[in-house]
This record gives sequence, structure tokens and C-alpha cells, in this order.
Amino acid sequence: MRVFFDIYQVNIAATKLKTETDPDIQKYLKGNIAISYLEAEIGIGSILALLALT
Repeated sequence: MRVFFDIYQVNIAATKLKTETDPDIQKYLKGNIAISYLEAEIGIGSILALLALT
């Protein structure tokens, strides 16, 4: 379930990034996208590893 939330967060931040003009907020959104994407990748990898073990 956490993976879906991370993907949702990436989508929200990417949408906001398209219209944001403040460089500080753009930097924050880019960091948020990177972290949420990384968390989603880790989550998907964990799920696949657990499925491989069963």
C-alpha cells in the first residue's frame, strides 16, 4: 500500500513542479520526487523479493 502512496506523491509533486516559479519550492519538489520515487522502487523490490521466496 505504501508503494501506491509514494507513486501518488511523485505524481502530485511533478504536477506542481510544472507550474511552480519559485526556485526554492522547485528544489523542494524535485527532492520530494526523488525521495518518493526511491521509496517506491525499494517497496516494489521488496515485494518482488518476498514473492520470489514463496
